[in-house]
Amino acid sequence: MSERRVTRRAALAAMAAAGLGSLRGTAAAAGPRLLRQFYWVNGASSVALLSRKAGRVDLVSPQWFHVQASGRLRADLDRELLGVAAELRIPLMPVVVNEGFRPEVASEVLGREGEWQRLAEELSTTALSYGLRGLQIDFEGVAGDARASYVRFVARLARVLRSRRLLCSVAVGAPLAASPDDDGRWPDGPHAAGLDYASLAQAVDSMTVMTYDQHVAAGSPGPVAGQPWVEACVRRLLDDVPASRLLLGIPLYYRRWSGEVVFEGPHAEAVELAARVGATVVLDPRQGEKTFSFAERGVPNVVWLQDRQTLRERVTLASRLGLAGFSAWRLGHEDAALWAGDTPLEPYAVQGTKTTSQR
Repeated sequence: MSERRVTRRAALAAMAAAGLGSLRGTAAAAGPRLLRQFYWVNGASSVALLSRKAGRVDLVSPQWFHVQASGRLRADLDRELLGVAAELRIPLMPVVVNEGFRPEVASEVLGREGEWQRLAEELSTTALSYGLRGLQIDFEGVAGDARASYVRFVARLARVLRSRRLLCSVAVGAPLAASPDDDGRWPDGPHAAGLDYASLAQAVDSMTVMTYDQHVAAGSPGPVAGQPWVEACVRRLLDDVPASRLLLGIPLYYRRWSGEVVFEGPHAEAVELAARVGATVVLDPRQGEKTFSFAERGVPNVVWLQDRQTLRERVTLASRLGLAGFSAWRLGHEDAALWAGDTPLEPYAVQGTKTTSQR
């Protein structure tokens, strides 16, 4: 083994011992700043883009590991990203998913407890071999009757990863429904039945709450991540999860409802669409999200999107509530203006419970 490889592993081990805080810088006066995690999709995210953002991204999480129903692992590593991340010293924490995010795959895997140790060993060995910082587990569609099994599964993977000085994170669906009830209270959403948020948080180093996809169903347009819903979700989790372990999920994409068809894509595509149809993009003051609408061939279209202004508001929320950072889906979909200046996505100044815009 080369001296360089040994030195890199020693550095990673020291970072793991330091925990989540080792991934972010510390400002002398303001204290620890938010951890900036960006998700990555092979072939859709640009290595060249990442190279230009060096120093502005703390952690990259590519969607690389897919667990099949049999418990076997399918890896989809991007060698170019591995090389560039090592060169730029950007830690990688790939995501481990149930293949295709299919609920039946999650049920099969969680029902095969005898396979978990082998899977954990394979994942941790692979992570060490490629100099990864750790792994984030993101099983979606977990059934209510698998709630306890999922906690044990995550805890098993976390123990093995930690034994090798690797970090373990978990991404969880938002706990609340898309709309409040008649009394203004937010009922539990579809993810809550299968997710024991408190126990999962105890098992890992950090938790990302995927506070997006608030509205996604055909024929039911609405914000992707409206500010009232996002804050309600976070406050619900803070009853059970330490703020120091929680990262806020923020969407960088837009969503478009065209009749009964739903599209989504990068911010630039939404801006181009608005220009093409002559629509005016406006801020919905209640939802804190941009929107526009138009008709095309007689079909009503509604678009909701984030831009630099609305994204910074969400990051400010994370700062105000004392969260560890944010996790953005995904790199390459963001408003290009996000990177203007020296400190993109830094929160507005926070004083007590009020925020002051520094635009």
